Amino acid sequence: MMGAIFRPTIAGKEPTACIEVTDSDPSTFNSQILNNICQGSNMNGYVFPLLPCSLIPNNPFSNNVVGSAQGNGYLLNRVISDSCVGFSGVRAYACSVGQIANPPGTS
Repeated sequence: MMGAIFRPTIAGKEPTACIEVTDSDPSTFNSQILNNICQGSNMNGYVFPLLPCSLIPNNPFSNNVVGSAQGNGYLLNRVISDSCVGFSGVRAYACSVGQIANPPGTS
């Protein structure tokens, strides 16, 4: 279980998440981030990359749960050029903001 808060030593607010994986290509990502619980994040529960549709059945970021966070999380598409991207295994409860995704250039 983990939580994320703003650091009191930083003036202003910075993006905060329990788990953040950005600028990573999921097709070459050699690790798995599975079965974690993020409770009470001041910002987002997670930031993950969207997956090429072919990788969704073997999602390396599945079954991560976010609870009582300001935002459930973000799904970003920064490195994938496939026309089909998606995600599975998102779990959340009691969050103020739901899922936000950024899949530009997809169909």
